[in-house]
Amino acid sequence: HSFHHYPNKDKAISEMYRVLKPEGRLMIIDGCRDNLIGRIIFNIVERMEKHVYHLFGWEFRDLFRNNGFNNIAQKRFNFVPLLMTIGAAIKSKEEKQDEADN
Repeated sequence: HSFHHYPNKDKAISEMYRVLKPEGRLMIIDGCRDNLIGRIIFNIVERMEKHVYHLFGWEFRDLFRNNGFNNIAQKRFNFVPLLMTIGAAIKSKEEKQDEADN
C-alpha cells in the first residue's frame, strides 16, 4: 500500500516485471479512486501530500498491460477504497533468453 508514493509508476512496474521469473505474478494493493469514497478521500490526501497520486482501476490495468503483464485481474473491497491488481509475467522467448544470459 505504497504505490501511490512512486513518482515514476511506469518505470516501477517495468522493473517489477523485469525481475520476476517467467510466469511470476505481481500483486499490488493500493488505494484507488474508483468509487465516491475513494475520490473524496484521495483528493484530500493529494492536496495535503502533493507528491502522491492514487490511480483509477483502469490506470492500473493499463500500467500492467503496457509493461508486459497478462492475465490481469482486479478485486475491489466493498466500501473501502482499495484495489488489488494482479498480473502474470508471461515472458517471450527473447526475455527468457536474456534472463538466462544474465
